[in-house]
Amino acid sequence: ERLLEGILDASLDPVFQISQHGIIQTCNSAATNLFGWSRDQFLGQNISVIVGSEHAENHDQYLRNYMETGVAKIIGKRRHLMARHKSGKVIDIELSVVEVETDAGDDRLFCGFVRDLSLQRQQEEEIRSTSANLKQQENLMAAAVELSFDPLFQINEHGIIQMVNKAALNLFGYTREELMGKNISMICGGGHGALHDTYLRRYLTTGEIRVIGKNRELMARRKDGSEFPISLGVVEVDTMDGDARLFTGYVHDLTEQKQREETIRVRERLLEGI
Repeated sequence: ERLLEGILDASLDPVFQISQHGIIQTCNSAATNLFGWSRDQFLGQNISVIVGSEHAENHDQYLRNYMETGVAKIIGKRRHLMARHKSGKVIDIELSVVEVETDAGDDRLFCGFVRDLSLQRQQEEEIRSTSANLKQQENLMAAAVELSFDPLFQINEHGIIQMVNKAALNLFGYTREELMGKNISMICGGGHGALHDTYLRRYLTTGEIRVIGKNRELMARRKDGSEFPISLGVVEVDTMDGDARLFTGYVHDLTEQKQREETIRVRERLLEGI
C-alpha cells in the first residue's frame, strides 16, 4: 500500500481513488496542489467536490449505471470538463476513470486521473493570437505592397514570379494572371533576361553579388514589345522556411529622367555650337 502511495505521489498528474459511491479514499500531492484542498480535507468527500455541481449529479449517475448494467459512459474513457478549485476558480481539465481490481468482493474501487489543461489552453490561445497578429501583419504588408507607387515583383530562386503589385501591372501592361508563375525574364529587354537568371544562379551557388542588394539600370519590355529604361533593385527576403529563397525586385521607370537628361545634353551641344 505504501508503495502504491509512493507511486501515486510521484505522478505529476493528479490522481484520486474513489469508492463505488464516488467517495474519495485517497489522492496524491498533485491533486492537492491543483485543487487547493489538503489530503485530509479531500478524504471522505464525494468526488463531486472538484467537478462542480453541474457535473456532480451526472458523475454519480454514470457510476451507478455502470455498477448496475456494466455500460461504461465514463469508465475507461477520457472526457473534458470544467473542474473547481477550493477557491471557486474554474479549472479546465481532462478526466479519465478506470476500475481497479481488488480482493474485496463487493467493494469496487475506481481511480480518476486528472490532467490540467489550463496551460495547454493558454498556449493554444497564445498561438491563435500570434497567428491572428501575423495574419494581420501579412494583410497590412500585402496592402502596402499592392498600393505602393513603385512597381514590385517577388520571385523565387528560379526567377519565377510569385507576387506582383498593381503598379507593376500598370507599367508593363500585363494582367496579374499573365505574370504569375512566369519567369521574370519576360519583362527584361535588351537581352538582359538570360543574364538575370545567370546572376541569380551564381548568387545562390557562390554568394557572389552581381544584382542582389544593388541598383542597376537596364532596358525593360512591356507586353506590347516596347522597351524603356528602368532602375532595378533586388533584395533577398528573409523567410520562415529555411529552404525557400525569395527575392523582391523594386522597379523605377527612368523614361522621364532619361528624357530630361537627353534634353539637357541637346541644349549643352547647342550652346557649345554658339
